[in-house]
Amino acid sequence: MADVAAALALQSHDGEAFLLKPEPPPVYKERHRDERDPRKPQKPRNTGNFTTYRIAVGKRHKIGPGAIVGAIANEGGLHRSDFGHIAIGPDFSLVELPAKLSPATLKKLEHTRISGVLINLQPEKTSSKARRKYT
Repeated sequence: MADVAAALALQSHDGEAFLLKPEPPPVYKERHRDERDPRKPQKPRNTGNFTTYRIAVGKRHKIGPGAIVGAIANEGGLHRSDFGHIAIGPDFSLVELPAKLSPATLKKLEHTRISGVLINLQPEKTSSKARRKYT
């Protein structure tokens, strides 16, 4: 006990604070307008015109939206903001891409494969009723 009392007396004698100082308030940095809060729902980045395309890979090929975006973006030179809704069906998927894809981009995508399967990118010709089934 005497040792503890001596240590406390020495600490107060040296002019140091006996108790801990309160923590300073947190400093918040200003955010730029383009930074996104992950907790808030995101608005679509691209509000342009989209056309729905059908590709020949689906759930049976064990693919996800990331594989579709990655393959088409890498092969076709597209940005992730160029993609709209992606609906994955059992044997095929529907992908919204810009309405005005250049012939050069379409040519690049002719030989694109996802999980080893040729995607066979074609504009979708079904009615909106059938399209809603996979959305």
